Amino acid sequence: MDGKRYTWLDMAKGIAIFLVVLGHLGYIPITVGKWLSSFHLPLFFVVSGILLYIKRDSALPVRSVLVRTARGILVPYLWFSLGSVALLFARFLLHTAEWQTIMDAALAGITFQGYSVLWFLPVTFGAEIIVILLVRKIHPAIAAGILTVAAFAVFYLYGLVSGTVTGSSMIAIYLTGYVRLLGKILIAAAFMTYAYLVASCIMKSRRNGFSIRQTGIGIALFAVNIFAAPHLRIQDLNNLAVDYLSVYLVLGMTGSVGLILLCRNCTNIPPITFFGQNSLIIMCTHMNFYVMYFASLLVMRFGKVIPDERSTAYVLLTMLFTFLLSIPMILFINCFFPFVLGRKYPRKRL
Repeated sequence: MDGKRYTWLDMAKGIAIFLVVLGHLGYIPITVGKWLSSFHLPLFFVVSGILLYIKRDSALPVRSVLVRTARGILVPYLWFSLGSVALLFARFLLHTAEWQTIMDAALAGITFQGYSVLWFLPVTFGAEIIVILLVRKIHPAIAAGILTVAAFAVFYLYGLVSGTVTGSSMIAIYLTGYVRLLGKILIAAAFMTYAYLVASCIMKSRRNGFSIRQTGIGIALFAVNIFAAPHLRIQDLNNLAVDYLSVYLVLGMTGSVGLILLCRNCTNIPPITFFGQNSLIIMCTHMNFYVMYFASLLVMRFGKVIPDERSTAYVLLTMLFTFLLSIPMILFINCFFPFVLGRKYPRKRL
C-alpha cells in the first residue's frame, strides 16, 4: 500500500475495539455478549484480509514482507508483554500480585501464547504470514478452502486432546496449548482469505459517494448476524470455546462484512477513526495496563455508580472513561516511544 489510509477500515477497527472493550467490561446483558462475541474479533481479521488484498506485495521479496509484518506485530507484542510483566512485578512489590502470576505471564509471553489479551498478536501474525505465503502460490479461493479444512481439523483435534490434559505433565499441557494456538491461527487465516476474496469485489466497485447497493447489502448481512447470534452461547475464540465452527465462520463474516460496507458508505467520524488507527495500543493496554480498571474506579468514586449488569450508566461511563484515559497513552506512545509499535522516530525537518 502506498501509505494511503482507508478511513472506512479505520472506522471499522474503531468500532471493533469499542466492542472488544465492552465485552471485557463484563457488566452487559448476556444477549449482548453473545452478539459481540460472534464477530468482534473476526472483524479485525477481516480488515487485515482486506488490507492484504489492497497491498498485494507479490512484487516484493518474501523476506521483506515477512520482516515488515513482524515489525508491525511482533515488536509491539514483545514490548507490551515486557510492560505487562513489569507492571505485575510492581504489583508484587506492593503485595497485590503473586509471584506465580508473574512467572505465568512471562512464560506465556516467551512461548507466544500471549498473556491476557496479548494472545491476539501472535495469532494475527501467524495468520497473516500463512495467507501472504499461500496467496503468492495458489488462487485465494483454493487457499480459503485449504485453510478452512485445516481449521476444522485442528479445531476438532483440540476438542479431543483438551479433555485429557488435566493432571498431565507441563509438557503435555503446553503441547495442547500449541494445538489451541494453531487452531486460532488457522481460523484467523481462514477469515483473512475470505476477506481477501470479498475485497476483490469491494475494491473493484469504483464509486463516488454513497452506494445504495452496498449499504443494502451491509444492512442485510448485519441483520443476519443480529438475528442468529443470540441463539448461540458466548463464543470464546481465545480458548477455542466455539459452539459450531461453521456457524462462527459464517456469522463472523456476515457481521464483519456488513459493518465494513456500512462504514464505507457513511460519513467519516473522526473520533472513531482515531481510535481505529490506534486500536493496537488500546487492545494491548486496556486490560494489561489497567486502563479499564482505573476507568471503573473513577466511575464508582466520582460518579457514585455501582457495577451491575442492569446498570447502563455504569457501562456507558466506564466505556467513556476507558477511551478518554486511552488518549494520553496513545499520544505518549506515538510521540515518544514509536519503536514500541515497530515504527521509527519521525525525521526532524531542518
